[in-house]
Amino acid sequence: RYPIDAPALAYTAQTRQEVVGGTQFVTALAVLKTLERNGKTVDEFVWSYLPSYFKPHPDFKKLRFRHLLWHTSGIITYNAPNVKNGEINSIQLSVEKEIQLGELYGNIQDNQDMNYQILRLTVPYLIANLGSPQLKSTLASFEDSHLALGTSTFGVFEGVVQLDVMKAAGIEEYTDIEFADALFPANQFTKYYPGNATGQPGHNNVPNLRDAGAVGLVISADELAQVLAKARAGQIVSSQTYQMMRTSTRKM
Repeated sequence: RYPIDAPALAYTAQTRQEVVGGTQFVTALAVLKTLERNGKTVDEFVWSYLPSYFKPHPDFKKLRFRHLLWHTSGIITYNAPNVKNGEINSIQLSVEKEIQLGELYGNIQDNQDMNYQILRLTVPYLIANLGSPQLKSTLASFEDSHLALGTSTFGVFEGVVQLDVMKAAGIEEYTDIEFADALFPANQFTKYYPGNATGQPGHNNVPNLRDAGAVGLVISADELAQVLAKARAGQIVSSQTYQMMRTSTRKM
């Protein structure tokens, strides 16, 4: 933090901040771990792991997890008036309306955050549909409320990130890794600066849980490096899955 945002604080390898698009690597690990645990692969179709009231477009039903993970789905982000990107009803629009078939069939990478917002939403439904009738019942009971469903599914997803990625990576404070600044005083939060003008105040990190999965993970450089090292060692997902992530022509 610059002195203008006193108290001045040095940036270190232990400083936690939002890693924005780097969040997607962690989300990919969480999704792939959930698929692996349930005997599924990236060739599993996505549409059956979404809220039951969604009515997927026929072309959306062609999408497999690998298409979203690699941003080759051709998905389009539809934002109706007063609908913010990533809200449950915004995700619903992208699922129910047409996609860009040229990108899908041409294996053309188009980096759309919506791919990972959808993936985040699939994690609780993967768990529910493949092995947890209790969770399936709970999610069904929330499907008449976007707010309740969004909160519930986010909680499940964040739990998977903390347990199956952060704890598996050996991070002692794995429950502290969240999609918001947490567990320290507000005057010590990382500030976000548009440039190197030391006299210009920085911005606060405003949590936006709607976008969690695509962006928003708050983590330190040390902790993220630990995740990378353990993933490379095959200690989060299998070595075969990790090598697929590394060698795919369309990177996750």
